[in-house]
Amino acid sequence: MRKQRLASFLHLLMSLLALAAVAEPAWLENSTESVDEVQQWQDTINQLEQDSETFSIDMVESLKGYALVLAKAGHREEAIETLRRAQHILHRHQGVHTPKQLDLIHQLIAISLEDLDYLNADQLQGFIFYLADRTDDLDSKIAAHQSLADWYLRSGQFKRATTTVREAIELIESADDNQHQELIPLLLNQALYRQMTGLCCNRKYLQRAQQIAESTSAATDIKDEIQLRLADASLLEGKQEKAILHWQNLSKPASREPGLITGRRQFKDAEEMRKQYYQISEDPMRRRSLYQMTPEQRRTSLHLPPQFFIVNNNPGLLPIMIRDSTDSIENNEKLTHTVGSPFVFLRDQLEQILPLRLRQTENLSSLKLVLTFTVTDQGRVKNIRIEGEAPRALKKLLRDTLSSSRYRPALQASRPVTTLDVSITQTFTIDDDVKQL
Repeated sequence: MRKQRLASFLHLLMSLLALAAVAEPAWLENSTESVDEVQQWQDTINQLEQDSETFSIDMVESLKGYALVLAKAGHREEAIETLRRAQHILHRHQGVHTPKQLDLIHQLIAISLEDLDYLNADQLQGFIFYLADRTDDLDSKIAAHQSLADWYLRSGQFKRATTTVREAIELIESADDNQHQELIPLLLNQALYRQMTGLCCNRKYLQRAQQIAESTSAATDIKDEIQLRLADASLLEGKQEKAILHWQNLSKPASREPGLITGRRQFKDAEEMRKQYYQISEDPMRRRSLYQMTPEQRRTSLHLPPQFFIVNNNPGLLPIMIRDSTDSIENNEKLTHTVGSPFVFLRDQLEQILPLRLRQTENLSSLKLVLTFTVTDQGRVKNIRIEGEAPRALKKLLRDTLSSSRYRPALQASRPVTTLDVSITQTFTIDDDVKQL
């Protein structure tokens, strides 16, 4: 009885400490108090081990709280070991597929992101999906697919995001529920993910979402969102009149400022497109040969100047792109770093046009250029002016980027109007502080 009361008291104490660690992380900034807190938790864990079995299921919650304090104190390796220990205990008692380990895995993902270990975070996300997809519950399966697709979007795996959300759509369709409102956000995301891969003509997904919204009497704000997305698709297709019809179909006259349309855009430099690039390949016998690079290989080559850019309207986008296994690459690296906001470039490609001094992270992060221009009523950019110190090649790149981008024009009473002196600030900050999921 005495041991049970002691264990209950220790569990309560650890719960209060964990709550304090979450509510007031600044408290742990004091290194002395941080060390004391870690030691206090270690003593508590040791006491629990003496009062119960080493692999007791009662240890799991305590280990989770201990790992949280370790991570906040900067002891991330020890935190990972503690979480793995808690996961091992769960596996021993409830099997390797127990859903109770999800909280542990999310903590491991957060630590991986803080350590910039994006590939490990990617593997853990895949394991979460594996666990969640084992259920027979349709809603849980759909949620698991959408969660994984969201991760793929964040980590630059746009093709996989498209495939995963399509599988979620097929799950609903297989249940003979082709008009369910739950399809609407999936269809909107399908169109978005395809734009991020550089694919156009996504109107059919948006039109299907519109048809479902009308037939199921969806909320007005959902219908308006679909109309705005259809207007964006019309602008990307160069169909101004269709875009105007969609703006006029909004539930009430709209007035909006101009804004960049999210997506990946290819540079259309005629001189650059005429160039031929070659690459050396090596067969198993180590015989080398020269072959001409395909357009896709040119786009992803890290030894060429920027071939494309991404408009980043998603604050959760990580500064990397994890390559799909189907991509042709020059080396075995799965991960490519990106840089820039609101225009995102492959960092290695950007460095091809930068002097050596600006390739250093500190100097690159200090670059800040103000771009001022006119957005026409058709969403075209004209009269570009660039303020700020930067190499001529970089300023040319940003001019080409703006000229290749597409804007939503400003609206007055749902009619597009030309806007003068629109300004955005292009930065190249390398942000190592990644927020937890």
